Amino acid sequence: MANILIVEDERVSAEEIAALVRDTGHSVVGISLSGEAALEDAQVLHPDLALVDVKLRGGLDGIMLAEQLQNNLDVAAIYVTGHSEDSILRRATQTAAYGYVLKPVDGRTLQASIEMALARRRRDRSLRSHGQWLSKLLRNIGVAVL
Repeated sequence: MANILIVEDERVSAEEIAALVRDTGHSVVGISLSGEAALEDAQVLHPDLALVDVKLRGGLDGIMLAEQLQNNLDVAAIYVTGHSEDSILRRATQTAAYGYVLKPVDGRTLQASIEMALARRRRDRSLRSHGQWLSKLLRNIGVAVL
């Protein structure tokens, strides 16, 4: 079971998505109504995954938020949005997001996206950990040879 943060500025949509997430067997640790609130919430709640709307009220849109969540807090992000314009898709593909789900959200589609994202996140973390171990080994190999 994963801990999931929902970032959606429309409360009704957020509650609908939360219900779908709970139906998948995962936990909703919070609902953030803006990008700024989501950053604060993520620092406290430590979610495994964030479901992020692309368009959010305030100065931080969903794409900028997803980048910050992933780069600064190691929180994977899936975009859940009603926007599929080319310009938005181009921006979204520049991030390392773990998926893009269009509204209205179907429960099975959301579940599949969550499971795929969580599996990728586990692999990414394992690779990062292995890379750090290898880097440390290579840095210290000269000491071992001496």
